[in-house]
Formats: sequence, C-alpha cells, structure tokens
Amino acid sequence: MKKGDINVLIVDDDQTVGRTLSEVINRAGYKATFASRADEALNVVRMKQIHAAVIDCMLPAMNGIALVEELRKTRFHKGAVVLMSGIFRDKSFESKH
Repeated sequence: MKKGDINVLIVDDDQTVGRTLSEVINRAGYKATFASRADEALNVVRMKQIHAAVIDCMLPAMNGIALVEELRKTRFHKGAVVLMSGIFRDKSFESKH
C-alpha cells in the first residue's frame, strides 16, 4: 500500500490542534480526516476505510479510551491508534492500555 492510500483519522475537540495534525499528516503524504467529536469519528469509520487514528483522550460526551473501545467493534478493529492528551490524569491508564 502506498502512503497516499493510507487514511488517518484525527479526533480532537480542539479545532486548532485537529486541523494542525491533519495538515501535518497530509504533508507527510497520507490522507487525514478530522472529526471533533466521538460520534463524528464513528460515522467516518462507518463510511470509509481508516487505517490509523490519532485520538485525544479528553473528548466531550465520550472520552478517547471509550471511543477506541467502540472503534474496536467496527471494521477498524485492527487499526493502529495513538492516544494523546496534555492533561489526562488517570494514573491507572498506563497499566490498563
């Protein structure tokens, strides 16, 4: 598979961060799709093939961990995931995931 065929989903409620990450991924030669909410991200995965995701841990309504659990129930079940956060405080997170 060529770089240009790889779709990366960016999920972040901060529009500036999400759009910046999308631009970086596009400039690296991949295709980026941005979603600002978990429900949007789930809809994207239903509509198109996504190969990897960069997900903010602190999302409104559904946090990033719960989103990954839901994504694993879709055709994205084997996709690579990078979780990110500047202020995530769950100390047990490292041991769970």
